[in-house]
Amino acid sequence: MNFETTTCISHEHREILELYAKKFNLSLRDLITLLVQYMAEHEKIIFKGNRRIKYRRRKGHHTWQRMHIVLYPQEYEFVLDVKKVCKMSFALIIAFGIDFVLEEFIKSVLEKENTDNYRLCNYHFEFGEDEGIKYCHIYWGLPTKILTKILKLPQNRLLL
Repeated sequence: MNFETTTCISHEHREILELYAKKFNLSLRDLITLLVQYMAEHEKIIFKGNRRIKYRRRKGHHTWQRMHIVLYPQEYEFVLDVKKVCKMSFALIIAFGIDFVLEEFIKSVLEKENTDNYRLCNYHFEFGEDEGIKYCHIYWGLPTKILTKILKLPQNRLLL
């Protein structure tokens, strides 16, 4: 089951996304989710705890438009995690990506055709307790220690 979500985007940003989506033969959804994943994996947005979610500034209703996006379940969960970790709305995450990361993302991912169809399938949660404090680790990929547990191999025999 796919998830539908709505976000707001400036007309200028929409045009930029449509231009690159057409140039690299991607849907807007794919372009946006690839950009968000790139920003998260390369730590382009700084984590800020103890604050509310920040929203982008609107400069009047005539400067932005609603955009409906249908996300796969794993993409939707990933976006929720990025929102929670970065304390930013989906609209602000997209705007930040376009304004500050898009050029690097295009050179690193799109121009090299480095688009993985299964990019969010290696998603793992690890729950535990340390000195009476419960924790949850969220892995956006499978680290060696998790693969070692899954495959029951000695850590030095695992080749990645």
